[in-house]
Amino acid sequence: MGLSTATQTVRVHVLMLAIPFGIPERYRGRMDTRRLRLLLELSRLGSMREVAEELHVTTSTVSQQLAVLAKEAGATLIEPNGRRVRLTPAGRRLAGHAVTILAAVEAARLDLDRDAEPAGTLRVAGFATAVRRSLLPLVADLAERHPRVRLLIHEHEPDEAFALLAADEIDLALTYGYNLAPATFDASVAAVPLWATSWGLGVPLDAAGLDGFSGLGVPLDAAGPEGSSGLGVPLDPAGPDSSRRLGVPLDAAGLDGSWSLGVTPDTVGLDGSWSLGVTPDAAGPGGRSATGVFAAFRDAEWIVNSRNTADERAVRTIAGLAGFEPRIAHRADNLNLVQDLIVAGLGVGLLPMDWPTIPGVRILALSDPDVTMRAYAVTRRGRAAWPPLALLLNLLTSP
Repeated sequence: MGLSTATQTVRVHVLMLAIPFGIPERYRGRMDTRRLRLLLELSRLGSMREVAEELHVTTSTVSQQLAVLAKEAGATLIEPNGRRVRLTPAGRRLAGHAVTILAAVEAARLDLDRDAEPAGTLRVAGFATAVRRSLLPLVADLAERHPRVRLLIHEHEPDEAFALLAADEIDLALTYGYNLAPATFDASVAAVPLWATSWGLGVPLDAAGLDGFSGLGVPLDAAGPEGSSGLGVPLDPAGPDSSRRLGVPLDAAGLDGSWSLGVTPDTVGLDGSWSLGVTPDAAGPGGRSATGVFAAFRDAEWIVNSRNTADERAVRTIAGLAGFEPRIAHRADNLNLVQDLIVAGLGVGLLPMDWPTIPGVRILALSDPDVTMRAYAVTRRGRAAWPPLALLLNLLTSP
C-alpha cells in the first residue's frame, strides 16, 4: 500500500507485539528463558535485526518469539518508536528480571559441574598494563598445572572489553577506572577489585614554571637543618642496619668508584634502577597540591588516552579545580608513546608513578586530590563458577 518492504516488516512486528494479551490457561505459569534472552538482547541492542544477527536467527523468529513472551507475561512488552521499536515500561521491568533469572539458570547449570577439572578455552580481554602485571605472570603456572585450560588474550580498553563481554565473545574483562572518574558496572556483570596504583603528571625534565619543584614533592634546592643535604636530610644518617641512606659521608664511593648517594640494595625501583628510598608521593618543604602542579602547566597542551575517556575526565576535574580548561591536543593509548610526545615538547599527561621513565621525562606526584587507578576483573553475572574462570579469578585475587 505504498510502503517500502522494510516499513511493512517493521509495522507487522509492531502490530504483533503491541497487542495486550490476557493470560490463557495454556500459558499461565510458563516463561521460556530463551525468549527472555531475546528480550534482554533487544533491550541492549535496540533493534530486532541486530538481535537476530547477534543470535544467528531470523528477524521474523525474534518477532514471533517475543510475541509469545508477551502472551506468557500477560503484558505489552514493545511499542513503536518511529521505524523501530522500544521496550515499554513493562518490557523494561521484565528485561531487568531477565538479568537475574538468566544468571541464576547459568549458575545452576555450572554448579552441577563445579568440581570438575578445569578445562576449556578461556577468553580474556584487558588493558595492556593489567595483561602485563596480572595475567602474564600466571601463564606458565596455568600451562604447567592446568594444561587443559587454554588462555586467549586480547588487548582492549574497558569500553571495548565491556562490549565483547556483553556479546559473550569473552569470558573475562580486565578493566579500570580512576577515583576521579570511577568505573561503572551494570547489573548484568560482576566486578572484583584487583589492585590500585597512583598516577602523577608526566612533564619534560627541563619544564619551566615549577621553581625547582621535583618529582619527590620537594624543591631541588630545599635546605634542611644545618648539616643537611639539598633534600633536607642529614648528610650521614644511619639506616636501621647501619647502612647509609640518603645522606652519606662526602667520600662515599659507588660500586664503580663514582660518587654515590649511599643507598642500599633494598631501595631498588620497580624498573631495576637505584632509587632514593622515598615514596613517589613523598611531600616535603615546598610540595604542591595537584591543582598547584596542574596550574603550573595551564598553558601547556595535554595528552590523553585515545581509546578511553577516564583519564581525560580526571585531567579535566583537576584542571577545573585549578581554574582552567586544559587544551587537549594529543591522544595516545600507549604510555611509552605518551612519554615520547612529552620529550618532543608536545605536551604533558598522566603517567603511573611506578612507570619507568625515559630520559627527558619526570613524573610529578599529585595529592589533594590524588589520582588513583583501580583495576577490576569483570565477568558476566552467573558465569564465575565455571571451573576455568573460577580458577583464573582465584589466581588473580590471591595475595
